[in-house]
Amino acid sequence: MAPNEQGRSARKHEAIMEAATAVFMEKGYSGTSMDDIARLAAVSKQTVYKHFADKEKLFAEIVLATSGRIDGMIDLVAAIPADPDALEDNLHRLARQFRTFRRLADEGLLRVDEPLLAANHFSGLLLWIPVNKAMFTGGPQHTEADLDHYATAGVRAFLAAYR
Repeated sequence: MAPNEQGRSARKHEAIMEAATAVFMEKGYSGTSMDDIARLAAVSKQTVYKHFADKEKLFAEIVLATSGRIDGMIDLVAAIPADPDALEDNLHRLARQFRTFRRLADEGLLRVDEPLLAANHFSGLLLWIPVNKAMFTGGPQHTEADLDHYATAGVRAFLAAYR
């Protein structure tokens, strides 16, 4: 394949991924068709199948790509004040962000052997419910109050394990 064709193929692949992510988030997995994805990506349905064998494989690649982006965000260094009395409040403020917990462990505020694993646990506690609802049922299925509730419960569970 010529370099120009490789670039065009990569752009189509990315367009399909972006379109599929948008459609899955809007309609959920079961409500999404390959026709919907092709239409939004401005490619033929045949092109979608050329890049992805089926809807399940496309969905799986999106989940893996999303996980990779989350891992990158988790690697950011947190600037959480080392104040044991305000630890819960500080973690709550970070509940919608993804940062590492290395400094908190170094300062003895958290009992963490693997800071990156702890950060993944923290983000999982916060994201599992809203992301699954959006990806599998379509569209945001939560209110700000729901997100606050998930954050509070997630922080509580995290501190029970790591404080």
